[in-house]
Amino acid sequence: DGRGMAAALALGMDGVMMGTRFLASEEALPSARVKQCVVQAMASDTVRTRLFDEVRGIDWPEGYRGRAIGNDFSAAWVGEEQAFAASVDRLHAEYETAMAADDVSIKAIWAGEVADLIKDIQPAQLIMESTLRGYADSIERLRAFR
Repeated sequence: DGRGMAAALALGMDGVMMGTRFLASEEALPSARVKQCVVQAMASDTVRTRLFDEVRGIDWPEGYRGRAIGNDFSAAWVGEEQAFAASVDRLHAEYETAMAADDVSIKAIWAGEVADLIKDIQPAQLIMESTLRGYADSIERLRAFR
């Protein structure tokens, strides 16, 4: 939101990433089911894991993990990496079927910890206007501390 944007820029960042927020926009390509998962998620619902990449055959360098909303798939396999590795070929086919069926209990919904700030699905223009308004309001409040 705008407060987070103001804080990031005040701390010297060059910009902010808003991918999770725009995932819950009317224009985003994912299904309504995926968007609703983002709206309902809390930061504590997210997990950092390589499982969703590995089941799709994507091999990132060590240390890289994506953050996704936890689901039945991640709950079953996070912490069970050896068993997962032994089952990955079978799981790949199941995962592909789940992707085609938009099964959010299995497929990855990539989202950041900011998910708990997202309360609704809005048009992208409204998201931008609200963010910029919140940013301007935050900067104006900070000016009072001069």
